[in-house]
Amino acid sequence: MNRPLALLAALGLLLSTAIPAGVAAAEDSQPATPEAAAAPTELSPEAKKGNPYPLTTCPVSGEPLGAMGDPVVIEYEGREIRFCCPSCEAPFKEDPTSFLIKINEQLIEQQQPTYPLETCVVSGEKLGGMGEPFDYVHDNRLVRFCCRACVAEFQSDPAQYFEQIDQAVIEAQRADYPLATCVVSGETLGDHGEPVDYVLGTQLIRLCCPACVAELEKNPAKYLKQPRPEEEGTEATEPAEGAETMEGSAGA
Repeated sequence: MNRPLALLAALGLLLSTAIPAGVAAAEDSQPATPEAAAAPTELSPEAKKGNPYPLTTCPVSGEPLGAMGDPVVIEYEGREIRFCCPSCEAPFKEDPTSFLIKINEQLIEQQQPTYPLETCVVSGEKLGGMGEPFDYVHDNRLVRFCCRACVAEFQSDPAQYFEQIDQAVIEAQRADYPLATCVVSGETLGDHGEPVDYVLGTQLIRLCCPACVAELEKNPAKYLKQPRPEEEGTEATEPAEGAETMEGSAGA
């Protein structure tokens, strides 16, 4: 083969191997830093994933959600977070860990009083039987364990364990549920068939029909603030922050 043809053949071989290598590198590439991997994604309420954000105040400003227009909804590591206004998103992005610790403290304070189980959802051991229960927040929901060792088993299938917690919430709260009407539509519960039992955090909310679930999830704070019959004329207040927690748990 003469020299020009040999050069062309070598060039063709080089191109045929370089292009697939470049494609593979792009497919296998990962973000260079944890911050890049965990960049918050802004969502519309309709596009939310996971469990709704059940707090009624902004984690940055402390203002009531809805006081400054529709809340800003983002997803951070698969978890929904809500702010009172667009300007509060930047401080969260600068230091998400500090704000998540604050959020988790408030979620534990909010959900612990109505947590329905006296035993560990994983081991079945009595809470407190092995020392102080380990409070853990997963996807905006409190789970109480007998010890840290049970967290790994829970993480293998959270949906299975949340199903048990949900059923326990419904059984504990349905008989004494204080409202006869749907918090979303105002319709009498039972007028559209069997009411829908919806668990938000560790609180039961009864809805007149499945169509009201989407409306509730668009703005949970709005419906959590609605007064119960015995609290007519009052508004729900946000609990104080609890003990120091690590990200995702308390009692670290």
